[in-house]
Amino acid sequence: MVKIKKWILPNDVAKHVVYGFNNQKKTITVHQTGNTSKGADAKAHAKLQLKGNSRNASWHYQVDNLEVIQSFEDNAQCWHAGDGRGPGNLNSIAVELCINSDGDYKKTLENGAELVRHLMDKYNLSINDVKQHYNWSGKNCPAQIRANKDGISWSDFLNMVKRSGKQIKTSSVSNSVLIETGGLGMGSIKEVVNYCMDKGWAFSIKYDGDGNPKATVGRLNTSMQREFESFLKKQDWYYKIIE
Repeated sequence: MVKIKKWILPNDVAKHVVYGFNNQKKTITVHQTGNTSKGADAKAHAKLQLKGNSRNASWHYQVDNLEVIQSFEDNAQCWHAGDGRGPGNLNSIAVELCINSDGDYKKTLENGAELVRHLMDKYNLSINDVKQHYNWSGKNCPAQIRANKDGISWSDFLNMVKRSGKQIKTSSVSNSVLIETGGLGMGSIKEVVNYCMDKGWAFSIKYDGDGNPKATVGRLNTSMQREFESFLKKQDWYYKIIE
């Protein structure tokens, strides 16, 4: 069972790599990263997006053999399909499948299929609404699936999607809490983001009424909560517990 870990980009980063936040979620677009380097996994691609992707590209989810990380809320109109202000960028959810050489390729595809099925069920989409990047711009992507790598074709991947049940969950921990910081400066919020990424914790960034970024972190179990509270207290930063 795979869980979605949310590492949602702050608005000041997101606004530079999306067309807006009115995605109608009519289709799901499957990509493969094209990066076979060791360590080019979901965390690496999520960190790339958080730091501001220099490639003028963005996508909602990245998937490897271990986890799914979400970088943008589903309503974001990410730059992923290569069709400008066409239906791919404006109304499709982008799923990037990692192909790092130190990962398990088949397991990544299985996790990706579970995510696609979860999104289909969530937005009442059919298997015909699952697209390749190729369908929008003619780019050879997802390249490895299109080349039948390891004997797995596009038809095989769609069959994985069809066989997948509702097995995806957002990150959750029993007996857990969310912790919300107060408004922080950009340098401070980056410290929080880096701390959470190092720990592998879910987080999202929003803005308070004065335009200052604040983080919501978790859910955190008791030991994680104590650790994060200790970190915040050392910085003398305000926070509150959300049950």
